[in-house]
Parts: sequence; structure tokens; C-alpha cells
Amino acid sequence: MNGHVNGMERHQSCQSIYAPTGEVVFAGEWDPKAMLHTLGPESYWQGRSVLDIGSNTSGLSIEIARLGARVTAAEPDPRQTSKHLAINVIQHIIDTEHLDLTLTNTSVFDLDINEKFDAVLFLGLIYHFRHPQYVLDLISNIVGEHLFISCQTIPGDQLIMLNRADKKYDVRRLRNRNLILSGWQPTRALLEKMIELSGFGEVVPISDASLDFPNKPDGHTNNAYYRATKMKKINMASSLREFT
Repeated sequence: MNGHVNGMERHQSCQSIYAPTGEVVFAGEWDPKAMLHTLGPESYWQGRSVLDIGSNTSGLSIEIARLGARVTAAEPDPRQTSKHLAINVIQHIIDTEHLDLTLTNTSVFDLDINEKFDAVLFLGLIYHFRHPQYVLDLISNIVGEHLFISCQTIPGDQLIMLNRADKKYDVRRLRNRNLILSGWQPTRALLEKMIELSGFGEVVPISDASLDFPNKPDGHTNNAYYRATKMKKINMASSLREFT
């Protein structure tokens, strides 16, 4: 998405950042206020510890911290295409509003699985991994109560996933056309089963369950948002053996 907002360049593949008064101070393609609305009641976040994995420009992390949560925003940004662009804005907001928001460059594979968070956000990421199920197993170990996850899904009730590099997609959209193991899009049926296999129950769609990609809510990069409750621990040694 190109163009400008309030005279500012709109950055592709970035979340916007809002001032506490409601105006946009960093213009992005995705709207953290719309994402926050999708995640559920604002009262949920008060007093909770939250890990936002792949937090992008931390626009959503900021909104959640403003609601009284203790937030860790994990974004390595190796290509300097998201957090790097907005770091001065992010830090100014944290300092001036005294938000309980910690920025970290930690990747999903470097998370401390001995640390638990009340809620873990894993939005718009799972379909980019070579072994999505292994990554879900890994993340489940740090979820204390709830997982919030979003994905791009395809229609159907079969337990299948397709790749965005398939001929029906415009592969020019991909950063690297050779990354054919990035961009997996499951059916909702498969995504729900994958979440359950990672030790979660009460897997509930919190966005319009009739939508499949490329149809999605305004301001979002994904169509399918789910909330799930942690039920059991996954043994990562066993999970690793299954994927190696």
C-alpha cells in the first residue's frame, strides 16, 4: 500500500503507530487499533504479562501497554524494514508515557522457554516457517494462558496447506522467489488442528470465520485470527525428533 497519511509516507509491511491523542505519528500499512479490536475486549489486557513475537514496529504492543499490560515486544528486524524505521518514535512514546514496554531483538528460536507469559501474540508469522508445527510447539512452551495467532488461510475442509509460490500466486510479490518453503497457507481446519497438537484447547476464531485469503479485515495482513487456551506442555526433544 503506497501513499501518505497526514503528510507522512506510508511504509509497506509496517504497523502504524498512534499518539495517545489518536493521531498517526508513524504511518504503516497495518492498523494496530483494528488488530487490537479483533483480539477482543480491552479490559483483558490490564495487569497481564504479554509477549508480542514479531512485533514489527510495536504499534500493537504500544496499544496493549497503554491498557495496563507488561509487554515484551520481540522483533529482530534483520533487514531493517520495520522496527529500525520507527525506533525513535517507539522509544519516545515509551519514555514520555512511561509504558511498561520492553523492546528486544530476540527471534522466536532464541526465546527462553522457561519464561512464561499470560498471553503470547504470534500474528502473521506461522506460515513463513519451513516447519510451522515445530515452531508452534516451541511457542507453546512460553504460553502461560492464552495464545493469539493469525494466519493467511485457504478455503476448504481438508487438512492441507498450499504455498504462495504456487503458480496461482504472483511470485513477484515474494522477496526471494527461491524461498518456496516460506508462505504456507493452510485451511482453517488444518490450522486449528495444528494449534491443538501444540497443546492448546478452546481454539476459537476471533475474526470472521467465513473469510479466507486474500479477503481479510481492513488494516490487517491476515484473515484468520484465533485465541487458544494452553492445556498441556509439549516436550521439545520429542518434537525436534519428529522434524529432523
